[in-house]
Amino acid sequence: MIRRKPAGVALTLLKFMPHKAARIIEKVIKSAVANAKHNYKMNPDKLIIAQLFADGATIMRRIRPRARGRAFPIKKRSAHVTVYLEEAK
Repeated sequence: MIRRKPAGVALTLLKFMPHKAARIIEKVIKSAVANAKHNYKMNPDKLIIAQLFADGATIMRRIRPRARGRAFPIKKRSAHVTVYLEEAK
């Protein structure tokens, strides 16, 4: 929904989405814009989201005690969110 859109427009769209992941993506995009401005001297008003994707990360494995001495696994999943920005011409 936000690919190939300017960063400011993407942040506005994410602000009004009801999903929990929208808050996380919003923070990642704000960080990417700040990094592009500070590290690469890019103009934040001209930045466009070139790519945005989430990959699976390591899974923390825990054990849940159950009846009769058994144990069930708990898998706490995490993800890597990657954002590529480019400057519009």
